[in-house]
Amino acid sequence: MATPLLFVLESRKVVLIIMRERLAVALAAALWGLIGLFVHGLVAAGLPPLAIVFTRAASSAFVLFGALALCCPAALRFRPRHLLYFAGMGALGLALPNWAYFTTISWASLSVAVAFLYTGPAFVVLLARIFFREPLCAAKVLALLFTTAGAALVAGIGEQAGLRLSPLAFSTGLLSGLGYALYSIFGKFLNRHYPSLTVTAYSFLFAALVLLPVAPLSGIFRALSVPSALASVGALTLLATVLPYWLYNSGLKGLEAGRAAILAALEPLVAALIGYLFLGDRLTSWQLAGFAAILVGAVLGTGTASSSTASCPEPGAFN
Repeated sequence: MATPLLFVLESRKVVLIIMRERLAVALAAALWGLIGLFVHGLVAAGLPPLAIVFTRAASSAFVLFGALALCCPAALRFRPRHLLYFAGMGALGLALPNWAYFTTISWASLSVAVAFLYTGPAFVVLLARIFFREPLCAAKVLALLFTTAGAALVAGIGEQAGLRLSPLAFSTGLLSGLGYALYSIFGKFLNRHYPSLTVTAYSFLFAALVLLPVAPLSGIFRALSVPSALASVGALTLLATVLPYWLYNSGLKGLEAGRAAILAALEPLVAALIGYLFLGDRLTSWQLAGFAAILVGAVLGTGTASSSTASCPEPGAFN
């Protein structure tokens, strides 16, 4: 009797851990969806996009390093051999996609940029297959199709018939999706060795260092002298950056990188709802269809603990 009981208890424990990690990633996506609400205030204060990206990275690094130095200094230690991984996560996984994303906006449009950004889960699934041998099953591929199509519809691509992109806009758009993916790939590796807050802190530190030479510092300090802009930076840093990235990295500890990226595609859904409720944006029938597609993709991409293992075996199952 003891053996079956222990098996049931251990199985329930595993299911609870998996659900907790999926909930962490879903909550991270919801918090990222708030970004537009806070960025709107910073744009109104006169900050250009590059300045906002640098301010976000620098303020997040400051908060995380300050908190860790006070509460857990040991968490700031890392092995020298992992320095390039931290640098790559910050430079290629944060600074690069942000630059490419805003460049695509300037050369095409916001909706096109958002749609390209959410090619990221497809890149994650492919790269995770190469580097972590994560399985590429039918459920995951179907989930990718739903989430990518849904993100494009939420971004408004369905209303832009005959849209033509320049080669440069197309290239930077794909680059933003690739950079988005690289964050998950570097994060999956580093989260095996360090606490989630350590990984998050160093990724933002290196992103800030990469952006420092091109950041308009005088304009940033001038804009932040306005109390409302300072409040927007505080909210952007704590609610839409530090907390969601920590949650996402926590989820990466137990979830496949591909599944986490698919679930994080809930972000454009939340962002569109925030725009509709607070910023006066309108919702079209195309966007509502996109919402439904993203939700279907998120369910297919994560599933339940039992169904995912049945239809999509864990890495190494055939070794």
